Amino acid sequence: KGDLARLENLIVSPPVWKLEQSWKMGQSKRRKIMAARRNRIAQRACLARAIYFEARSESELGQLAVAKVILNRVKLSRYPNNICGVVYQGAQKKTGCQFSFACDGQSDKPRNDKYWRQAQRVANRAMNGTSQLRVIATATNYHADYVKPKWASTMRRLIKIGRHIFYQGS
Repeated sequence: KGDLARLENLIVSPPVWKLEQSWKMGQSKRRKIMAARRNRIAQRACLARAIYFEARSESELGQLAVAKVILNRVKLSRYPNNICGVVYQGAQKKTGCQFSFACDGQSDKPRNDKYWRQAQRVANRAMNGTSQLRVIATATNYHADYVKPKWASTMRRLIKIGRHIFYQGS
């Protein structure tokens, strides 16, 4: 537990020069910056959790594709405007979950350190925009290849990556 917490803080810590700069600004501005940093850490953790639970056995490309769907949804008005909102949308409803892990009744705590670290790295890359996935730039939905959801027939199929099929919504 301690190693995971330290790793998560290490991955998302800002550069030292930014911390030094924060001492030169006023208290109010410093509070706003720290609140924004805490929010970004929380959003990154939600994205990493979604990657871990939805795609941990997939290739890095497959994991980035799942992350891209979530980030694409954040930009659309029909979804919540933040990552955690998208990931946990409908979790309070019996039939409303967008992502199965969010309402399966099981713990959302990652249990495999190796896969959790990988999910965090992928979340960092996705949020920092360091991965360009043109083929799924417009993807808003996906499902595993062993299920056939009704909504899939109403969308444009883009690509299959690993066990997931990605779609563009209308």
